Amino acid sequence: MLFSIAATIYLATATSTVIVIFPALLLLCGWFGERIIERRFARPEEDSTMNKTDLKTIGSYSLVAVAGTFIMGYAIQNVHLFSTVEGMQLSTIDSLLYTVLIAVAEEEFFRGFTTEALLNIKFPARFGFINSTPFIPLLLSAALFCGYHFARYGTNPDALLYVFAGGFVLSFVAWKSRRISPTMLGHVLNNILSFIGV
Repeated sequence: MLFSIAATIYLATATSTVIVIFPALLLLCGWFGERIIERRFARPEEDSTMNKTDLKTIGSYSLVAVAGTFIMGYAIQNVHLFSTVEGMQLSTIDSLLYTVLIAVAEEEFFRGFTTEALLNIKFPARFGFINSTPFIPLLLSAALFCGYHFARYGTNPDALLYVFAGGFVLSFVAWKSRRISPTMLGHVLNNILSFIGV
């Protein structure tokens, strides 16, 4: 969170584009939404200390997130995303910083808030099928993530299928690991590698 705030302040002051404020707003909305979900569903406080098991869990699920998104990318004709940050006049380093910042913000909003909300909300009886399995909320979260990316990719089916599949993998990892740090690491790594054209 502190990195995201610092990166936003830097990009907002060092560049002449206002679009860099968007990831900060997305991050804050996700953070506040996540706090509301935690209070609404009264989860017990988590232990904030880290042990070797926690680090192994984060590391292994981060690998799953990265591998899953890349496998989906290769399966969908190896789409190269984020090679440029369109519509922005940023230096290469600032563009790279922006792609990292947007990945962190998207994970906080879509995995930290949206996926958690969809997994915890009890839908009315006529929509009870949503409550029957965690995969339906995970698919809904991926669909919302995909819809959010219409602004970037328009109706490019390859790119949107990649985003949908990657969003599902990241939502699955967040659900299984009960953390968003693996998805953040996976998404950041995906964006960096895509930015440099790997």
